[in-house]
This record gives sequence, C-alpha cells and structure tokens, in this order.
Amino acid sequence: MNRIELFSLNGRFLLYDFNNNHNQLIIRNPQLSKNIDILFKGVAGLNIFSTFSDIRISAIDYNSKLIANHDGYSPKFLFEIECLKSHSCSFINAAVCAIFENNFPFGITNVEDISRTGNKQIFTSNDHREFINRYGIKV
Repeated sequence: MNRIELFSLNGRFLLYDFNNNHNQLIIRNPQLSKNIDILFKGVAGLNIFSTFSDIRISAIDYNSKLIANHDGYSPKFLFEIECLKSHSCSFINAAVCAIFENNFPFGITNVEDISRTGNKQIFTSNDHREFINRYGIKV
C-alpha cells in the first residue's frame, strides 16, 4: 500500500463536527489562543476514533481496496490518521484534507463556511506537491 505523509501535528484532537449536507468532517485541537481544525471535504466513509494525541495524516493510494464505493459515490482518496502515541489508525474516505487555524468559540466550526472571518487555511492536500504529482490533480 502506497502512502504519502501529508503532515504531523502534536496535541490532543477531538472528533468535533460533521455536516451531512456537505459531507464535511472537522477534527479539532482546541487551544487557548487558537484552534487547529482538520477539515475533510467530500466524506463518503469513516472508520474513526473520537480522540487522538499527536497525529500523522497520510494519503493512501486510491487503488487500495480499503476505499469505499457506497451508493455510487467514491472519493478518490483514503486518508489515514495515525495516533503516534498508541499507533492506532483511523481512516477517512474523502476528496480533500485541509488544515485551518482560527479562534472560533466552542460550538462554532468552519464546516458551514470555510471563508468565515478569522479562519486561516494553512494546508490543503490539493497543494501538496507529491500528492499532486502522484494523483495528477489539476490545481
């Protein structure tokens, strides 16, 4: 199985929000001065824990048999979240993974509106050079 490591983040992360209308999932590291939100867009399937400590997120080759094809909808990518302390893994079948930094209060997320004031994008899988080259993404 081919993997492309996209990023690693330290700290405690929580399964935080899911918007069924847009198939978007948020995993958040709530901090005192800012939140780190990991946003998955176009989510088709999950096999996921509810909390994580010190994580590494990788993209797994889309030819993998682990990717779901459910109700005729199958995003190209399987993202693996590895908890570096326990070495346990969660999987998300989605189209895009992105990281945002914001200072939203508890209960407010960027699932509904990623352009919300104070929400700064710091990473997207569509901008990761190796990811783009391997999968031929047009940006």
